Amino acid sequence: MANIENSDFLIYDLETFDIRPKYTCVSQFAARRYSSDFEPIDDGTILYCKLPEDHMPSLEACILTGITPQFANEHGDNELEFARKAKSVLMTKPGKTIISGYNNTTFDNWVMNFLFFRNLMQPYEPFRNRSLDCFTITKAVHHMSRDSLKYVQVAKDDGTMRDSLKLEHLSRVNSLTHTKAHDALSDVEATAGLFSLIKKSCDGIFAKYLSYSRKDNPARFLESSAKSKMPVMIVTRSPRDNFDFTTLAMILGSDANSFYAFDLLCNDKAFEENLAKLGEAQKSSECDYVGSMFKFCHTIKANEGPYADYPENYFKENGDEGERKLLQSRLEKLNSVRTAEYTPINSFRGKKAAASGKNDETSDSGKPLLVEETLLDGFLNNEAGELMDIAENGNVSDIERALRDLKNKNYSMRVKTLFTHMVARNFPELYSQKTLAKWHEQVKTRLMEQKDAFVADYNRLIKSDISPEKKQILKEVADYEEGIFDKFSLRLF
Repeated sequence: MANIENSDFLIYDLETFDIRPKYTCVSQFAARRYSSDFEPIDDGTILYCKLPEDHMPSLEACILTGITPQFANEHGDNELEFARKAKSVLMTKPGKTIISGYNNTTFDNWVMNFLFFRNLMQPYEPFRNRSLDCFTITKAVHHMSRDSLKYVQVAKDDGTMRDSLKLEHLSRVNSLTHTKAHDALSDVEATAGLFSLIKKSCDGIFAKYLSYSRKDNPARFLESSAKSKMPVMIVTRSPRDNFDFTTLAMILGSDANSFYAFDLLCNDKAFEENLAKLGEAQKSSECDYVGSMFKFCHTIKANEGPYADYPENYFKENGDEGERKLLQSRLEKLNSVRTAEYTPINSFRGKKAAASGKNDETSDSGKPLLVEETLLDGFLNNEAGELMDIAENGNVSDIERALRDLKNKNYSMRVKTLFTHMVARNFPELYSQKTLAKWHEQVKTRLMEQKDAFVADYNRLIKSDISPEKKQILKEVADYEEGIFDKFSLRLF
């Protein structure tokens, strides 16, 4: 990889038809390349994606972005072609580019991973060892050098005020270019401006975070801290009670790219509950012990651009004597319960299930997950290399030939299902009427599963105090879905 300080930044953003990475479909993709000083190198790329018929959009997502299924279908590509184009943008200059966004490691990257997966492209590939998140470093700056940025004050649930870290708020008060919030390219420009401001005002924090785009660097730091039983400052995904996204934690174990950090500054109730869970977990086998750590620890992904630092930097501007005493007290309690040393498990726990090809995962409700929702690393490469190549590079004739030959191939049912669903969504004309009728039955089942939530949201939102323009968007989306339901002889309202 080229000198990291001179790497380009490819900043990208997604607008989606839902807020859940596992289930959503992309409506808009935008990306723009910037120099290491965040000067634009190109004019940017904007792509739209058609909405598959088996997916109902979130009405709130549509009124937030202003993108309706009709607009996306008119201006976009089918999902496979969209995935190809987006991946091509993300994979340009792979050895010299850091991919970033605002909250991308928690949301956008995962949306893309599931998109690639259900279209038989290798997930994770564009983001391996070269991804950072402007939201993560913004949270670090907010704690370590708060006055470097300006903030909008918003009310918490209890009525007290807190700093907002929303991109649209930060852009407005810090005079960053942000012509339209929740427009993908506008969000990209705002993210680049925020990165530039942080680099200029907090060069030390920025330089440290930049080094963490190579996963080996945070992994070495976290492992070294764990072995020496030194607490680390980490930036967390969720805020603490005081809406601070940073805390001090002890690394108890690791599993492949995941490090498990026991929070030492959470509220008393959570700390005692986590201590009890730790005590129980230590009674199990080493593998089960590490496998259960996510239940009472923060999970830090070394390959997702985390921010971690020495504990003294936590107290640099914000720590008072009370927190120092609390840390010491919590460390003593942790050590009184903890019997195991730092425990690394150098394997991927999902590997065995992935290789088996069984669709045995379940959702939180206990129902079997659709195969498209069972994102597991490895098995596609191991058994579906030919299909992956066709999905990424083949023409319609190649896909049609692969479909004919599918029954003679020794693929798992998981891979066969992924491929046939991909063809049905993108090239239904390749199927016979009989086979297409079977797919339509699956689509009808999916639509009926989503119907009640869609109708409830529509009835709630259409009666709410939103603008006439947003109500018009609601009606357009409802009209579209009524048309889809009519096509399959179903009734929406």
